[in-house]
Amino acid sequence: MNFNTLYPKFPFSLPMLLDGATGTALMKAGMPTGICPEKWILENPETILTIQADYIKSGSDAVLAPTFGANRAVLSRYGLAEKTEEMNRSLASLSRKAAGEKLVAGDLSPTGKMLAPIGDTTLDELIGIYKEQAKALDDTVDFYMLETNMGLASTRAAVLAVKEVSVKPIFVTMTVTESGKTMYGDDPECALLTLAELGISAFGLNCSTGPKEMKTILEPLFPMSYSLGIPLIAKPNAGAPKSDGSHEHLPPEVFAEIGSEMLKSGIAILGGCCGTDDKVIDALHRMREKFTEAPDIPETIDTKSIAATARISVIVDVNELPEPLAADEDLVDNADEMADDYDFIYLRLETEDDVNTVLEAVPFFYSLPLAVCGDENAIAILKKYYCGKIAVIADNA
Repeated sequence: MNFNTLYPKFPFSLPMLLDGATGTALMKAGMPTGICPEKWILENPETILTIQADYIKSGSDAVLAPTFGANRAVLSRYGLAEKTEEMNRSLASLSRKAAGEKLVAGDLSPTGKMLAPIGDTTLDELIGIYKEQAKALDDTVDFYMLETNMGLASTRAAVLAVKEVSVKPIFVTMTVTESGKTMYGDDPECALLTLAELGISAFGLNCSTGPKEMKTILEPLFPMSYSLGIPLIAKPNAGAPKSDGSHEHLPPEVFAEIGSEMLKSGIAILGGCCGTDDKVIDALHRMREKFTEAPDIPETIDTKSIAATARISVIVDVNELPEPLAADEDLVDNADEMADDYDFIYLRLETEDDVNTVLEAVPFFYSLPLAVCGDENAIAILKKYYCGKIAVIADNA
């Protein structure tokens, strides 16, 4: 048994090795702080070409195009918003040159915009920002890497945007705090379930912490990952964070030893984030060359029966469901009563107008997952705007 047998629909060979850090490597090479990194890269192209060629020589199967902050929202801080398309194309072309026959990922990251009701950005506005960047990258890249995501809601927007302009694979990595959850309180397992519904190809964590701590967080997700057919990604920092804000720098051999344990526990895609370099990638590559111990096949989970937002609810028996709530002016009160007896809210949608009623009510019971029945078109619209995985119950269930 090997990883490709575990994930037969995954488009690339497993185990897969991504690259190491870009930002810290650029700073080490002389990039000053307080400037637009993407602009500096284009003015100093040999720097990124050298960094990424070294990763390829060290064994990386793919490099991430240096487009981390090349979305309109971030570039506007430097007066470069109108150059979004041009800069993305040029940056991705540099990585294509460095990668040779290896893969290039279009790197999309947080925009700094916060979705309503926390912020004032709508889902459609955020999708538009990401869509512009993804469209500019699509002719050059082999897949997309949506990384360092701090919240599920904005990550969904990025995935939906890429899906609108491309059929290429999408990898997603979240970043978590010491709690093991994102800054916005999203549990990685809930995020995996939700994003799997949108059609991503791989899921995991980047940045956050060192490899040992990241393994502890990701390892429990393996049964869900296997059941969904979505391999796990670990792209940790060079070591765990210190109290002064810096990071440990594990020796490459130690980093690779933990990488081997990651592979054994079912984490199929490895790489490095802050503080890692081509020596770390070389150590991971040499470890991978000798790796023969594929993980045991976990028990399959019926993910269709699971609803998720900030937490997970398993709809065990549809015959024991309560009467679905109507999407009317009493929805919040009725949902509050249902929450006394169930760990989910069960709704019936009749029209598209019902979707607006539900979305307005969601903040009052956000942590409770949703199960829905009713009109298929209304359910499809709710799926786009609702931040979570909805369990759809057939009317004849």
